[in-house]
Amino acid sequence: MPGPDSVVINDGFAKLRRGRRRKNGTRGKGRVTIEVKSEPLLHVFDDRAVGQGPAEALKELIVEGIKAISEDASAMRQRYRRYAKRAFDRGARWAQREYSGGRTGSTPPQDNETRAFNFSGRLLNLAVRLNSDDAFTINVPANRFSPDQYRSLGRLEAALDKLRRLVPVLDPKRAAVHPKMKEAVAESIATLIQKARDDRDLRRKQLRAARLHVAAAALRAVGQIAA
Repeated sequence: MPGPDSVVINDGFAKLRRGRRRKNGTRGKGRVTIEVKSEPLLHVFDDRAVGQGPAEALKELIVEGIKAISEDASAMRQRYRRYAKRAFDRGARWAQREYSGGRTGSTPPQDNETRAFNFSGRLLNLAVRLNSDDAFTINVPANRFSPDQYRSLGRLEAALDKLRRLVPVLDPKRAAVHPKMKEAVAESIATLIQKARDDRDLRRKQLRAARLHVAAAALRAVGQIAA
C-alpha cells in the first residue's frame, strides 16, 4: 500500500464504451470508443530513496578522482610527510592520532608515495551518511582535513582548493553531467516510479483467500447445524 511519502498516479483501467444510436429512429452508425488509461504507477517522494544512489555514485567518482591524481605534493608537504612517517613508525602520539581514529581506523603513511592526497590512502575512505533532515552527506575520515594537520586555516583552504582543481567532480556542475551520475539519477528515478500491479495483485489474492476462508467457515457451520 502507498505510504505517507507515496502517491498513486493514473490509477485507471481500459474501458469499452458503446455509443447510443440517434433517438429519432433514423439509421446511424453505432460508435464504440475505447478509453485507455495508463497502468497505475506508484511514485515515492521519500528523500532517502531519492538520494541514496546518486550519493553513493558521487562518492565513488570522488574516490576514483583522488586515485587518478598524478600531480606531486609540494616540496614542503613532502618534507612533512617524511617527518610524519618517521613519527608514526616510532609510535608518536600526535602521528598516531593524525593517521588513526574514527570508523576508518589506522591508515599508516606509505613509503615512496609522492602524489598529492594519496600519502596514507586515508582520504579514499569516504562514507555516505544520512542526516537527520533526510539529506545525504559524504564524510571525510576523521582528522584528514583538520586545521591542526595543516598548521593554519589558510593552508587548509589552499589544500581544499587544490583538491577541487585535481578532482573535477567536486564541482557540482561537472558532477551533474558526468555519465555515471546521470546513470545513477536515472536508476533512482526508475526505482521511485514503481508499477502498482504487484501490489494490486497481492490485494486481490488476499481478498480471494479471505472469501474462501469465510465460505469454508460457513460450510462448517451449516454442517454442524445439519448434524
